Amino acid sequence: MDVENTGDAYGERDFDLTLDGTTVDNQTVPVDAGNSTAVEFTFTPDDPGTFDVEVDGTSIDTLEVTAESDDDDDDDSPSSGGGGGGGGIAPEPSEPPEPPADVDVTASETVTPVLDPATDQQVAEFETAGSVEMITFQTDQDIGDVRVSDIDPDTIDAPGSAVAVQDIGVSAADTPATIEFTVSRDQLDAIDATPEEIRVFRGVDDGQEPLETTVAEVGGDTITVTAETPGFSVFSVSAVSEPDATISVDSDAVETGDEVTLSGVDSETKHGEIVSYEWSIAGETFTGETVTATVDEPGTVEAELTVTNDAGETDTATVSFDVEEPAGDGTGDGTGDGTGDGTDDGPTEEPGGFSPVVVILVVFVLAAVAAVALYARREE
Repeated sequence: MDVENTGDAYGERDFDLTLDGTTVDNQTVPVDAGNSTAVEFTFTPDDPGTFDVEVDGTSIDTLEVTAESDDDDDDDSPSSGGGGGGGGIAPEPSEPPEPPADVDVTASETVTPVLDPATDQQVAEFETAGSVEMITFQTDQDIGDVRVSDIDPDTIDAPGSAVAVQDIGVSAADTPATIEFTVSRDQLDAIDATPEEIRVFRGVDDGQEPLETTVAEVGGDTITVTAETPGFSVFSVSAVSEPDATISVDSDAVETGDEVTLSGVDSETKHGEIVSYEWSIAGETFTGETVTATVDEPGTVEAELTVTNDAGETDTATVSFDVEEPAGDGTGDGTGDGTGDGTDDGPTEEPGGFSPVVVILVVFVLAAVAAVALYARREE
């Protein structure tokens, strides 16, 4: 049933739900001036039968309640007969699910959301639930209690540098909502983080899903961020950063056919860890922190490395190196064609180790001695 406020001021009114004249539920409905809202009742029938349903004396419908069958296929909520009935009778919400068994819960808080008349949305506010301040559900339907459990960050593989981790349990786990988190300056200083580096992640089957995160307020002691989520599970408030890709080559002189080793070991990320190294070298792809490639063609080769950290942030670096043809080794095969002319432009060493000049001088001296001896003989 819809209730409309036709007046000029905000107002509230109590509505009674009766079955065959017996009041089974009462709801206080707030409505802003000029607005309308739906009245929704919740109750659990005790006996089967067909009942006349009235709200504040106005007949709404008939309700048929059947006894629970022996099998487990029937749910515990009553079934309604007939159409019409405005807001209808909603099933009683179930308890929120428990946190995962493999995490260490340090504290928890359970609250019941209330309808915000200004936004017509269910809102849950927390006082002791770690960093969770408020959850605004994108529905006006009763969703039951909400449990927030603080989790030791060391018991979960959170992306980046975790500031806080919470499990948020809601029976309607797929209800979209806006979550407001508050972290302290001391928490950020402990991990050397800035407000702009804060991101919120939601646990899903295949890892951590980044959520749209907005820094709503930066105060002197606290920072407030909001995140839009499509549903509920474990949430991590973490500081993330872009990685820095760096390449090193093991040799300055690379020849065709040689193996060259390239390393990304000097790549780093401020928060979290690098989880992926992807290479492109001379048209081939490789993965791993260190890779080895063989280049068969001479020329300048460009190598590209893309690194990804655990928050999904990436960075790419490139490096070039020259590949040359192998140089000759200076060795011959020891064979010749034997066609030389037998001449040598340089001086030829005479037998006995005398050079031509020495031989000429010796001849000249001998001639002089012979001349002197002949002259002396004639004088006699």
